[in-house]
Amino acid sequence: MMNRALIVVLLVSITFRLFAQEGGMAPFTTANDRFMLFDHGRFVEQEPRAPKQVWMNRDRLIYQDHSGALRMLQSGRTVLLEPVAGSTPVCSDHEVAWLSGSVLKVAREEGAYAVAPEVGVFTVQDSMVAFHDLQASALQVWWRGRTITVAEVEQGSEAPQWSSGANTLTFYDRSRSRVSLFHRGEVKVLFDSTDIGLVAMGSDIVAYWDDGPGEFRVFDHGRTEDLEPFRPRSFKAGDGVVGYVSNGGSFKGYRNGSAFTLLDHTPTEYWVQDSVLLFVDNGWLMTEEGGRAEVVERYVPEQWDVRDASIFYLDLDRGIHRWRHGQRTRIAEGMATKRFERWGDVVLWRGDDGVLRCWWKGKRYEY
Repeated sequence: MMNRALIVVLLVSITFRLFAQEGGMAPFTTANDRFMLFDHGRFVEQEPRAPKQVWMNRDRLIYQDHSGALRMLQSGRTVLLEPVAGSTPVCSDHEVAWLSGSVLKVAREEGAYAVAPEVGVFTVQDSMVAFHDLQASALQVWWRGRTITVAEVEQGSEAPQWSSGANTLTFYDRSRSRVSLFHRGEVKVLFDSTDIGLVAMGSDIVAYWDDGPGEFRVFDHGRTEDLEPFRPRSFKAGDGVVGYVSNGGSFKGYRNGSAFTLLDHTPTEYWVQDSVLLFVDNGWLMTEEGGRAEVVERYVPEQWDVRDASIFYLDLDRGIHRWRHGQRTRIAEGMATKRFERWGDVVLWRGDDGVLRCWWKGKRYEY
């Protein structure tokens, strides 16, 4: 059977191509308030009037039009999700959800789909929507088209508290002093006999302090690794990576089954986003590559953004660069712009000359 990734779909009409694996779309508004799109190398008009708000994940564009109606563009089709203005949608890379009254809805290819009729708090991460189902008195997860119960919640009790990552969720059960984990459709006890639930959630990875035996551990793709017998000062998790400040103040990380030390002291600040571990030390912006500290720039850029394994940033001359696995790519020359926007894999900026420019897959486009 032919691999789907090799199939090229040709759309001969004026419909918009939208491929999740490419992320080649970026919305913008013109000087006369037209709603436009950069769409895989073309500029096309989506609406004659500017939208109120726009969100985008890898394969869909969600927007509130000028009247407040919620619409979705996917695979060349625009569908109506909500006819009137309602609550603000929450959008991740692969999912979008919102409340219509008390009804939790998600966006499907054919339109809006009601997940549960009476919902309190909800969160959206990657392909997972976690929510407090008031009718079922349960903490539920909507994942890959089905609803999975994580824990029952007694009526009249406080709303459940949970932490969620891209495809992981933990719930602290105070009555049983245990932390349960949802991962890829299954629920298990992560650790118990604890009065605290210190966790950091990522994609296929959870870092946590197990208070019982006194171990800092990582749940990594189904296996558990012991990192240190002392509670770290702080820790964060992303897509298969963990960064943390040890009890002694050293800055360390974990990736692919291996722990490593990046600094023998605490950085000024650090972040873990997607698969990137980013930190500031001695006024330098730095990252981790292969368990080693690497300098991105010997200053802290005014603006930066992270996508997958790439770091996009403005240099001191206001040029735009991408740093990826130790390689720097110049996107725009110096004095290009004061700010840039990143939509998926598209970088968009407007220069002093008023021209809108886009960078996508190594090429530049102007409108």
